[in-house]
Amino acid sequence: MTNGATTGRNWWLIALAFLGVAGLTVLLLALLTNIFERKQEARQSFVRLVEVTEDTMDPKVWGQNWPAEYDSYLRTSLPTATKYGGRGLGASDGGPAEQKLDRDPWLRRIFAGYAFAIDYRDRRGHAYALFDQEQTRRVTEKKQPGACLQCHASNLALYRFVGKGDVTKGFEQVNPPAWTAMSPRRWGSV
Repeated sequence: MTNGATTGRNWWLIALAFLGVAGLTVLLLALLTNIFERKQEARQSFVRLVEVTEDTMDPKVWGQNWPAEYDSYLRTSLPTATKYGGRGLGASDGGPAEQKLDRDPWLRRIFAGYAFAIDYRDRRGHAYALFDQEQTRRVTEKKQPGACLQCHASNLALYRFVGKGDVTKGFEQVNPPAWTAMSPRRWGSV
């Protein structure tokens, strides 16, 4: 009787081992197929409809060659609302985002002495990044170096222009070192 019970248990162990090996084989084949597909995508060139360079700044032009990415960029202009901010559905994006300092006055105390105590607004999508940077009272009422542009703009064209072809020189002119930016002489207060 023990011989039959052992044989039954062995049959289940063999079946379980077979299923495990089959499952691992399927996962390995799926991974290898995915890797192969990505390598094929990398080899295929896209259809270039228009010529773009690093100096092409109009997103519509880039969108002709990369429509999916352009569509993703356009979606950043849609009003959104999260627990971290945003304008919400139906909000007008013709003007600046809602002022966080009015909603949460304690933020003025936290940012005391910094430009964020003057103007600190809800976030919006990348489509509004440059507009928001130009309109914020942090830069219209208080002179600051252009460090915010690092995250809010595509700067290589600007650096090339300001540096007369030298990107590093242009970067240094747009974003001076902190000690230079903080110098009272730079801002005309001495």
